[in-house]
Parts: sequence; structure tokens; C-alpha cells
Amino acid sequence: MLEILHQLLPQLTRAEKIEMLAHLKEAIAEELIVSSEGNGPSVCPHCGCARFTKKGHGRSREQRWLCGGCARTFSGATKGLLANSKLSGGAWMSFAACMVDALSLRESAKRCNTCLSTAWFMRHRLCEVMAKRLMPFRVGKGSTCQIDETIVNENLSGNWTRSGSVSLPRKPHKRGNAIHVSGSSRERISILTGISDRGDCFCEVCCRGKSSIEDIEALLKGKVEKGAIVSSDWDAAYPKALASIGAGHRRYCTSSGKGYKINMVNALHSRLRDFLFPFKGVSTRRLKHYLDWFCYVEQFRKSDADRREVLYSNAISGTYETTRRNYPSTPFPFGEYWNMSTVV
Repeated sequence: MLEILHQLLPQLTRAEKIEMLAHLKEAIAEELIVSSEGNGPSVCPHCGCARFTKKGHGRSREQRWLCGGCARTFSGATKGLLANSKLSGGAWMSFAACMVDALSLRESAKRCNTCLSTAWFMRHRLCEVMAKRLMPFRVGKGSTCQIDETIVNENLSGNWTRSGSVSLPRKPHKRGNAIHVSGSSRERISILTGISDRGDCFCEVCCRGKSSIEDIEALLKGKVEKGAIVSSDWDAAYPKALASIGAGHRRYCTSSGKGYKINMVNALHSRLRDFLFPFKGVSTRRLKHYLDWFCYVEQFRKSDADRREVLYSNAISGTYETTRRNYPSTPFPFGEYWNMSTVV
């Protein structure tokens, strides 16, 4: 087959080669879709119930099921990536490749032949899928990890012309920047990060300004188990928060040489800032999506797997929650500081 292709390719024009490549991508995408749907759903996408029975076929002859919990019918594509999308599987597969390479929206839209707003929606839909495919961060008894916070500026970017009764609560900044921290401490967002000795990591939006004992404790519950050993900086909140969940604590070394190093989590901060910098300011309302995206990339940092195909395979078998219509009304985190709950 390869010999035939080598003989055929020189005879094709550039346009014909591009068309052949598009057909190949579409064929690979369809093959992955068929393989993912062949196993059938494991739970109802509406309520999560595992009890369901076959309920005829849809217009495209796809198998449908009836849920025993909520009594609603569904197919293998319900609430899936391609469920209500007019784009082909090849377009989504191309966009998955753009996500792996962390390309800009304009470049992604150009490669996938979509408009800018559709590319924005595709990015956040894939971020939702990636969040559900993240490996859980767990540090058990006797295991060690490092935690620390990094700070970014609050970013209120978005379309304020459709805000209705809600308006921008402060004067717009001349040059917004989510990387170099400046301004009031109450207008900064704290991100709690952690990394284990095995390389597993997490990044969570923690709070506005300086984190409290309650903030840290709430985020570490379920991640750090009783008997684990955690290294951190000299922030006074860490020992008390870790003691409340039964974990041990040790502090990083000072100039005198006492303590333990936290180089792994500092390196994680550096990679996170490098990841966020090309986006030129991430809206605080969408920051969690970008953190999930970063953690997903970190999972495959040392893997030999084809990340583009892995992401697309995860995407077509994953589900989403937020519809395109509901994205503008997503609650703004920590909006009580500005006396607002949502912005558009």
C-alpha cells in the first residue's frame, strides 16, 4: 500500500493531496467513533444511573436505551462531543491536534475552517471533556508530595456589551496581564498546586487574595490522605490545614540549609506560567478550564502515546455538561467582591 502511495503522490496536485489528507483524517475519525460506540454506554448520561435497557433505534439506525432511573431515552452519542455538532469528526480531530499544541484561537479556527466564536466554544467543550479524563490526585499514607500557591491577576475579560443590568465593576486596565502580578491583593486569584513524587499534579482555583486555613483544607481533602507527608513553604496556614486532615508537614529549606526542597512544585509553577502566557490573559471565569487543560497536558508529558489521538478518543467517548447557550450565564468566581454573581 505504501509503495502505491509513493507512486501516486507525485502525480497529484497540491489541492488533490490536501483533499486526500482531509479524507484520511475523516476516515480515522469515523473509525474511532465506531470503536468507541461499539462498547455501548456504561451509565445514563442524564442521571448517571447504571440500569437501562434497549429501546429501539434512532433515525440513523443507532441503538437507543431507556434509563431505569429517570425514564429518559438516550443513545451512545447523547451529551457527547458530536451529539449536536454540525462539524464533522475530522474537524474535531483537527481541533484536538490544535489543543495538544496549545495553538491560538485564530490559528485553530483557520486550520479547522471555522469561525472564531465556534473555535472558542470547541476549546471549552474539549476542556470540559479533558477535566473528566484527568487522573485523580491521591497521596496515601507514607507517600510524599509538595504543595504551594501561585498568584495571577484577576481578569474580567468578556463581552460586556450584552451584560444588561451588569456592567464592568471597575475601570478597564490599560494592559491586562494574567502572568505578572500587580495591583491590589484582593484583585489577585490564588491557585493551589501540588505534585507528588510520582509526577501526578493538580491545579485548583483556591480563593481571592491570600488563602485561609479553610480554603486549603477544603481543596486538599480527598487528595491528601491521613498519614501522607507534605512539603510546603513557610506559610502559617499549611501546618494547621494539614494537621486537621491528619497529614504530616515539613517546610522547605532556608538559606541556613534547614528543611526540605520544593523544587518540583516550583518547576510546575514555571511550566504553568509558560502555558498561560501565550493566551495573553485568561478570564478568571474560564481559568479552571485552562488549569484542567494544563494538567491534562502534564499527564502525557513523559508519555510516548500520540496525544492528539488520545485526546480525540477521550473526547468522543466523554460527555459535557454546559451547553453553548448556557456559557454566557456561567457564574463568575468570587463575584461577591464586586457585588455581582454573573457576567456575560
